[in-house]
Order: sequence, then C-alpha cells, then structure tokens
Amino acid sequence: MVSVLMDRLRNLRVHKRNGRQSRHKPLALLWGISRVATGRPHLAPWREFREEVGSLLAEFGLPESSVTPEYPFVHLQTSQLWDVHGLPPELDAVAHAAAFDRLNPEGGVTEQVARLLGDPFVRSQAVAVLRETYLADIDQHALLERLGLAGYESAGGIEDSTEDHARETVPAARRTVTSSRVIRDTTLTAKVKKLHGDHCQVCALQLSTRFGTYSEAAHIRGIGRPTTAPTNRPTCSSCARITTSSSTPWRSTSTPKEPFARPRTTAP
Repeated sequence: MVSVLMDRLRNLRVHKRNGRQSRHKPLALLWGISRVATGRPHLAPWREFREEVGSLLAEFGLPESSVTPEYPFVHLQTSQLWDVHGLPPELDAVAHAAAFDRLNPEGGVTEQVARLLGDPFVRSQAVAVLRETYLADIDQHALLERLGLAGYESAGGIEDSTEDHARETVPAARRTVTSSRVIRDTTLTAKVKKLHGDHCQVCALQLSTRFGTYSEAAHIRGIGRPTTAPTNRPTCSSCARITTSSSTPWRSTSTPKEPFARPRTTAP
C-alpha cells in the first residue's frame, strides 16, 4: 500500500499554465500530512481549510495563480487520497466556495492514507515526493517550517524526537513576507537526477531510503546567471550544502568513472 500511496502522490492530476504545474493540490496535501504529523484529526471543516490552505496558496502558490482553496478541497478526491464529507451529490465534484461556506463540509486525507502516514518513515517519504515533484522551486524551508514539518527537509526526513512537541499546541507566531524567487526548471532537475541515477557528482555516494534512491540538485553556477547549459547536478545532502554555501568553484572531488561520469546520451 505504501508504494501505491507514493505512486499516486507522484501522479497527481494538476493544472498547468504556461508549462508550469499548479501548486494547489501539492500544498493542500502537505497541509493534510502536517495534520497527521501534529496529531490533529485528518479531516477538517471547510472554513478551517479555507483559511489555512488559502494562506499557503497566497504565499507559496504560483505568482499568476488565484487563491482558490475550493479547487483542491473538492478535486483532490480524484487522486483517491482525499475525502470530502457533508456535500450533497450535486456538489460533490463542484468547486463552489459559497456553498462550502454555507454547508461547511469536512475534507482531508482519507482514513487509510492517514493510517499510512502515521508511520514517520512513510510520512517523510511522502513529504519528499511532494517537494521534489511539485515544489522544488520554492522556499521549502519556509514552507515546511510554516506547516510544522521543519524536520522533514533532509533525505531521512524524520523529525528530531527530542524536540518539545508541546509547542505544536501553541499557535505559531506569524509574519508577512514578500519574496522574489528565481523560477527553476523542475522538469530539468528531475531529468538530471534520473540521468545520473541519483549518484552524488561530488563524492559518488548514492543515498538509499526505504522507498528508493535520493539526491538533491546542487547548482554549479549561481542561480539566475545567464547560461544556456544545465546548471545543476545531483548530489547527496552533505555535498549539496557544501557546494551551495561555498564560495569556491564547483568541482568534483572524485575521479570520473562510470556511473559517476556524465552519461553519454548520443551514439559515438
């Protein structure tokens, strides 16, 4: 069942505009995962969803997208990961915010998904899939911190068990943030990782998780500098932090050899 969950997360039906994937459904699912992680009911009233997910869409959604939490609230049901209770049949597949305001139905991940996400390892993998597949070009630290999932930024993604979880019951302080982010090509990132088989291009390590391999995309040139060549390479988590924080030029510290040398994509 875990493999089915990951497959459905990777293959969400998301709207595209100008070649870019909408973030509405992935952000709503991360919100749903955060409810399981913090011990809250997996279903929430629409009005609560509207306020919490609406603010996520405003801050982390595509700049050109409207803040319409009613769309993921109802349309995520097609993923078989999400339930909505309390709507009449004629509204079960219609994103009608005014009717939702009046009826205040409940929505969230299904009971079966919530049980799977109760396992911290499954939960960490689900967060990683959503981050890498749909949200690679946003400020993930700010997003996960906002959702109470700050411990899920690493490859392992398991929250530090020594933290005081009592803080989760206290409303977090909020601040208004205006940001300008470079638009990254997430499709290219996925292709580069697949091309190198998730092998780190600095130390040659391939990280393994319970559900496959993992790598991060480290930029070998500063983000935003004009170039026509690919500017990222797969690295392990440790080398990613070194290469992105160091002022020295990016270079491999290992002797190029298969499979770590750049794979040949055309016939000799």
